[in-house]
Amino acid sequence: MCQSLYAFIIILQVYPSERDVLWSIFIQYSHLLTAKHHQLVLWILTGINTESPAWAVDRLSILALKIYHMREQAERTEASAEHKAKCQAKLDVLLEQQVDLSTAIDQLLEDIEAGRKYMKVYRQMKMYNDPSTNPVLYNKK
Repeated sequence: MCQSLYAFIIILQVYPSERDVLWSIFIQYSHLLTAKHHQLVLWILTGINTESPAWAVDRLSILALKIYHMREQAERTEASAEHKAKCQAKLDVLLEQQVDLSTAIDQLLEDIEAGRKYMKVYRQMKMYNDPSTNPVLYNKK
Protein backbone atom coordinates (compact mmCIF):
# COMPACT_ATOMS: atom_id res chain seq x y z
CA MET A 1 0.00 0.00 0.00
CA CYS A 2 2.83 2.42 0.80
CA GLN A 3 4.36 2.01 -2.66
CA SER A 4 0.99 2.75 -4.24
CA LEU A 5 0.62 5.81 -2.06
CA TYR A 6 4.09 7.07 -3.01
CA ALA A 7 3.29 6.49 -6.68
CA PHE A 8 0.06 8.43 -6.21
CA ILE A 9 1.98 11.36 -4.68
CA ILE A 10 4.58 11.33 -7.46
CA ILE A 11 1.89 11.29 -10.14
CA LEU A 12 0.24 14.27 -8.48
CA GLN A 13 3.54 16.17 -8.42
CA VAL A 14 4.36 15.37 -12.05
CA TYR A 15 0.82 15.96 -13.34
CA PRO A 16 -0.77 18.61 -11.10
CA SER A 17 -3.37 19.35 -13.79
CA GLU A 18 -4.75 15.84 -13.25
CA ARG A 19 -5.84 16.58 -9.68
CA ASP A 20 -9.53 16.01 -10.54
CA VAL A 21 -8.82 12.59 -12.06
CA LEU A 22 -6.71 11.65 -9.05
CA TRP A 23 -9.47 12.87 -6.75
CA SER A 24 -11.99 10.54 -8.39
CA ILE A 25 -9.52 7.63 -8.10
CA PHE A 26 -9.00 8.49 -4.44
CA ILE A 27 -12.75 8.50 -3.78
CA GLN A 28 -13.15 5.17 -5.58
CA TYR A 29 -10.37 3.39 -3.66
CA SER A 30 -10.27 5.30 -0.37
CA HIS A 31 -11.76 2.33 1.50
CA LEU A 32 -8.48 0.46 0.87
CA LEU A 33 -6.38 3.05 2.70
CA THR A 34 -5.58 3.05 6.38
CA ALA A 35 -6.87 6.06 8.31
CA LYS A 36 -3.35 7.53 8.40
CA HIS A 37 -2.85 7.16 4.65
CA HIS A 38 -6.39 8.36 3.97
CA GLN A 39 -5.67 11.58 5.86
CA LEU A 40 -2.34 12.04 4.07
CA VAL A 41 -3.86 11.67 0.61
CA LEU A 42 -6.72 13.98 1.58
CA TRP A 43 -4.25 16.68 2.62
CA ILE A 44 -2.19 16.22 -0.54
CA LEU A 45 -5.20 16.43 -2.82
CA THR A 46 -7.07 19.20 -1.07
CA GLY A 47 -4.25 21.13 0.48
CA ILE A 48 -4.37 21.85 4.16
CA ASN A 49 -4.99 25.49 4.97
CA THR A 50 -3.21 27.07 7.91
CA GLU A 51 -5.44 30.12 8.05
CA SER A 52 -9.15 29.88 8.72
CA PRO A 53 -11.59 32.11 6.86
CA ALA A 54 -12.25 33.87 10.18
CA TRP A 55 -8.58 34.79 10.57
CA ALA A 56 -8.51 36.08 7.00
CA VAL A 57 -11.60 38.21 7.63
CA ASP A 58 -9.91 39.53 10.79
CA ARG A 59 -6.92 40.58 8.66
CA LEU A 60 -9.33 42.17 6.18
CA SER A 61 -10.92 44.26 8.95
CA ILE A 62 -7.50 45.45 10.12
CA LEU A 63 -6.68 46.34 6.51
CA ALA A 64 -9.93 48.35 6.28
CA LEU A 65 -8.81 50.42 9.28
CA LYS A 66 -5.42 51.06 7.66
CA ILE A 67 -7.15 52.12 4.44
CA TYR A 68 -9.47 54.48 6.31
CA HIS A 69 -6.64 56.23 8.13
CA MET A 70 -4.31 56.32 5.11
CA ARG A 71 -7.10 57.85 3.02
CA GLU A 72 -7.49 60.53 5.72
CA GLN A 73 -3.80 61.34 5.36
CA ALA A 74 -3.88 61.33 1.57
CA GLU A 75 -6.79 63.79 1.57
CA ARG A 76 -5.60 66.06 4.41
CA THR A 77 -5.98 69.63 3.18
CA GLU A 78 -3.24 71.16 5.37
CA ALA A 79 -0.64 68.48 4.47
CA SER A 80 2.08 69.11 1.92
CA ALA A 81 1.77 67.78 -1.63
CA GLU A 82 4.73 65.46 -0.95
CA HIS A 83 3.03 64.00 2.14
CA LYS A 84 -0.24 63.49 0.25
CA ALA A 85 1.58 61.81 -2.65
CA LYS A 86 3.43 59.41 -0.31
CA CYS A 87 0.21 58.57 1.48
CA GLN A 88 -1.66 58.10 -1.80
CA ALA A 89 1.02 55.65 -2.99
CA LYS A 90 0.66 53.71 0.27
CA LEU A 91 -3.14 53.85 -0.04
CA ASP A 92 -2.92 52.39 -3.55
CA VAL A 93 -0.92 49.45 -2.19
CA LEU A 94 -3.40 48.94 0.67
CA LEU A 95 -6.33 48.98 -1.77
CA GLU A 96 -4.58 46.39 -3.94
CA GLN A 97 -4.02 44.25 -0.85
CA GLN A 98 -7.72 44.57 -0.02
CA VAL A 99 -8.71 43.27 -3.46
CA ASP A 100 -6.18 40.42 -3.25
CA LEU A 101 -7.21 39.40 0.27
CA SER A 102 -10.92 39.59 -0.57
CA THR A 103 -10.32 37.43 -3.64
CA ALA A 104 -8.27 34.96 -1.58
CA ILE A 105 -11.06 34.70 1.02
CA ASP A 106 -13.64 34.08 -1.71
CA GLN A 107 -11.42 31.41 -3.29
CA LEU A 108 -10.78 29.77 0.08
CA LEU A 109 -14.49 29.56 0.86
CA GLU A 110 -15.21 28.15 -2.60
CA ASP A 111 -12.37 25.62 -2.23
CA ILE A 112 -13.59 24.50 1.21
CA GLU A 113 -17.15 24.15 -0.06
CA ALA A 114 -16.00 22.15 -3.12
CA GLY A 115 -13.68 19.95 -1.04
CA ARG A 116 -10.49 21.28 -2.64
CA LYS A 117 -9.24 22.67 0.67
CA TYR A 118 -9.36 21.11 4.08
CA MET A 119 -9.52 22.94 7.38
CA LYS A 120 -7.79 21.11 10.16
CA VAL A 121 -9.08 22.19 13.55
CA TYR A 122 -6.59 22.25 16.38
CA ARG A 123 -7.49 22.34 20.05
CA GLN A 124 -6.03 25.43 21.65
CA MET A 125 -3.08 24.76 23.95
CA LYS A 126 -3.12 27.77 26.24
CA MET A 127 -0.38 27.52 28.80
CA TYR A 128 -0.85 30.76 30.72
CA ASN A 129 -3.95 29.57 32.64
CA ASP A 130 -2.56 26.12 33.42
CA PRO A 131 -0.87 25.96 36.86
CA SER A 132 1.28 23.04 35.69
CA THR A 133 2.82 24.92 32.71
CA ASN A 134 2.87 28.58 33.77
CA PRO A 135 5.94 29.31 35.93
CA VAL A 136 4.23 32.28 37.59
CA LEU A 137 1.45 29.97 38.79
CA TYR A 138 3.46 26.88 39.70
CA ASN A 139 6.14 28.89 41.52
CA LYS A 140 3.51 30.35 43.85
CA LYS A 141 3.04 26.99 45.59
